[in-house]
Amino acid sequence: MASANIMGKRTNEPRYLGCCVRRLCGLVELVSTIMNTKTIGLLAVALAALARSGCGAEITDKPGLYVIGDIGPDFVQKISFERILGVNTAGSAPLGVKAGVRGTVGVAYTFMPQLSAELEGGFSYNETKASSAIVGGVPLSGSMRLWFVPLTVGLTWRPPIPAPRPPSEIESTYFGQKVIQLARPYIGGGIGAAAVFGDIDVPAPSTNASGRSGSGRDTVLTYYVKAGLMFPLNARTELGLQYRFYGAPGFEIKDTKAEEIYAHAVSVALRINF
Repeated sequence: MASANIMGKRTNEPRYLGCCVRRLCGLVELVSTIMNTKTIGLLAVALAALARSGCGAEITDKPGLYVIGDIGPDFVQKISFERILGVNTAGSAPLGVKAGVRGTVGVAYTFMPQLSAELEGGFSYNETKASSAIVGGVPLSGSMRLWFVPLTVGLTWRPPIPAPRPPSEIESTYFGQKVIQLARPYIGGGIGAAAVFGDIDVPAPSTNASGRSGSGRDTVLTYYVKAGLMFPLNARTELGLQYRFYGAPGFEIKDTKAEEIYAHAVSVALRINF
């Protein structure tokens, strides 16, 4: 058992520190490869560091119901459009999207000590950044508001963590170590359907022309992967930090067709066990 000497006192450094980082790094590395963005790389590093520091938790979950919820900022990557309100925009620059918000609630059941089935519903809201371009020789500008309402089923795995060895008489366990040893990392993923609601506004390019607008909805396939770290507040309640990557193959609303959507949400997560 390794130990460190800090200001004359010996502190316990369990061998199992780092056990979760290998498990979570595979997931975040896969997401980083798919997305290939600096943002995802930074999130992955941060999550891996948190997971490593949280590998001191012990025990596995008892079978039973629990509810979950999370909310936080939502970052949608640039969206490419094949057409907007009937105007062919294939080959045009993708539209940037402002940071929005995403929230999720769900109910789940732990059917194995480390594995749970989860049913989640939620929402996200984003707006595209104001943009202008020459399309078909005509200068156009406009914006779009998007609501994303998913319903998904998935699995979440909370790895079993060995209990820390009690410190010997000459070792001290500090408060920070005790908190870290209670942390519970997890990873999960799922698939489902989502309703996409869009509100599109294209102002008139000149005083002699009229503007165009449209709204509608579409139902699309959606999928997600998530990872996080939870800390117990009491015997039933846990609070933590979560990262979620989700996507959809595109949508079609009011003569407007978008290509694939990829998004990232960083949120505060809550879990209540029954």
